[in-house]
Amino acid sequence: MEKILCITDFYYPKPLANGICLEQIVEELKSRNNEVHVLCLGEKKAQKKIVHNGVKIYFVNKRIFYSLLEYGEENIEAIKGKIIYNLALLINRTSKLLLLPFYPMASFISIYSYYKKIKLLHAENNYDLMISTYCPFDGLIAGALVKKKYGEKLKYGIYLLDTLSNVGNSKWFSAKWMEKKGVKWEKRVFSYADFILYMRTHYIHHQKKVYEPYRKKMRVVDTPLFSRILTSQNSLKAENRVYKWIYAGAFYAGRREPNYVCKVITELNKNNNIKKNIIHFYSRGDCEETISNYQKNAQGTIVRHGYVDHSEVYNAIEKADVLVSVGNTNTEMVPSKIFEYMSTGKKMIHFYEADGDSCIPYLQNYPNVILVDVKKDFQININIINDFINQQIINVTYEEIEKIFFENTPSYTVNKIEEIIRLEEE
Repeated sequence: MEKILCITDFYYPKPLANGICLEQIVEELKSRNNEVHVLCLGEKKAQKKIVHNGVKIYFVNKRIFYSLLEYGEENIEAIKGKIIYNLALLINRTSKLLLLPFYPMASFISIYSYYKKIKLLHAENNYDLMISTYCPFDGLIAGALVKKKYGEKLKYGIYLLDTLSNVGNSKWFSAKWMEKKGVKWEKRVFSYADFILYMRTHYIHHQKKVYEPYRKKMRVVDTPLFSRILTSQNSLKAENRVYKWIYAGAFYAGRREPNYVCKVITELNKNNNIKKNIIHFYSRGDCEETISNYQKNAQGTIVRHGYVDHSEVYNAIEKADVLVSVGNTNTEMVPSKIFEYMSTGKKMIHFYEADGDSCIPYLQNYPNVILVDVKKDFQININIINDFINQQIINVTYEEIEKIFFENTPSYTVNKIEEIIRLEEE
């Protein structure tokens, strides 16, 4: 049995995408007789350690930016909430501006907090392996610094669920500038890593010559969220008078927005006295006010829940009739939620705008989905969606779909970790 420390951003009780993916890896590592601990961000007044599902979870204090952001998102309908939300964004942008030469760093203090806590935990537990996800940047850098200190005595793996260098354009900087900055940091941390896992969606990017020195310790994996998380597949019954739609994930203006989905729901409910379509948004990001504004005039057909415990999201997905996905417009990243969606066998609608949408290659292999190009005629799309939600679902078993998406199972990623460690030891 090995002792493993996994380092991430938000893991419990309200994980973000990285924490959700990491939890699946942690459970798989546990099933293979490893003792796994997790270090993540937490509240200043929270316990310094808890045990959840047999995993010891430790915390470092999160930056005030995160606390203000969460409060603002939860209270975006109130003036105070809007003010605090915008204050959080201002604080974050100011931090990054002051540290612009070190982009994407936003806090020296946060890096030091992770570093100090990792050293303390290693002194107490004598870990065999340490795995840092990205995000967060702070934990990634701290992990590399700890590896530098302990050398061969402590194995160090980097798990790139996001990317430092293949991020596309931003509002303020070009893709070329951001790639240059990201590659600079990658070179620093990759040199200390014993293995590097990166997402398949960034495979072409990582074939560039700059990554040649690290090729032997790099492995391509995929989002590990295809697993049996729900107890049932299809809740929709012919006699139901309501179709319950669910969207779970983040929205960010200019990248992935809720407007089109809200307009679709509004249009579907016009002159339809037989079936009502109600969408529940379990979301966060900078579009919560937009959803709130639609909700005010939707007569209960658009419901904003905001950022909630992940168990509540699972419960909502299990009761849903239609699962909603929205593609990114300017990045190759694949929203991780689509794999949890597909593992249910439920009906799924994916809205996309970019011709090279990164989700489509995956979704084309899923039997109960329609792909809606938002650039096409709106009324034609409405007719297609209406036909889809009223047609009979294709019954498929979890095992049938798992064969198609085996690279998206947690076991596939853990196999890669074990494979490369084994090669290192030989």
